[in-house]
Amino acid sequence: MKKIIIAMALVMATSFASAQTYLKSIPEKGVKVYCELFIRSVLTFSDDIYYAEVDFGQRSNDQINNKNTLMTENGKKMPFRSRIDALNYMSCFGWNYEFTYLRDSVNTMLLSKFVTSPQQVREGLRLKEEQKEK
Repeated sequence: MKKIIIAMALVMATSFASAQTYLKSIPEKGVKVYCELFIRSVLTFSDDIYYAEVDFGQRSNDQINNKNTLMTENGKKMPFRSRIDALNYMSCFGWNYEFTYLRDSVNTMLLSKFVTSPQQVREGLRLKEEQKEK
């Protein structure tokens, strides 16, 4: 029984690892891709401010890593007035809302987008990890 469980775990682990690399070769007809949009609120004296992080399938653990935080042109975290404001921002780049759930006490939205090339996945988005590379 232990061998079966271990074998199943190995198969699942390799399928998850290969899922992250499939975007290197998208079929000509295109494919629907998904991302998670993590939205956190920060309490201020006057109002709540929301910050968002995007996960395209690269997370290796359950902790939000802030590498894919949405950023402004000036290199600061992009503030949103509400969760819907963040969702509307993502929809400007072709992302469609699927559903919302709570993950690690963080409001998480699942979004989808139809793409015909790997570059279209992150197109238009400024992310913290990309600004460090420049």
